[in-house]
Amino acid sequence: MTKPQPIDLLESRAAEQRQHLHASVQDLRGAVRKRLDVNANARQYMAPASGAVAVLGLGLGYLMAGLFFDKDRRDSKRFVREQLNRLR
Repeated sequence: MTKPQPIDLLESRAAEQRQHLHASVQDLRGAVRKRLDVNANARQYMAPASGAVAVLGLGLGYLMAGLFFDKDRRDSKRFVREQLNRLR
């Protein structure tokens, strides 16, 4: 059989375990706050994010321009011929 331990010893161990748990939770909170810091993340990823937004903007601009301009009108000789034929 195990020898019963004095209450004072058990209470001191419980207090140490609570302090250790509290310190671990504080470390975890600090790590999570540091990892999820918006300003630090924005500073770190500003160049790649702005590059991606620029490429996306150029792509969308090219797409929108393609919607409004016909491919046949890019060929100026053909466009001029069509306009002259309309006038005849």
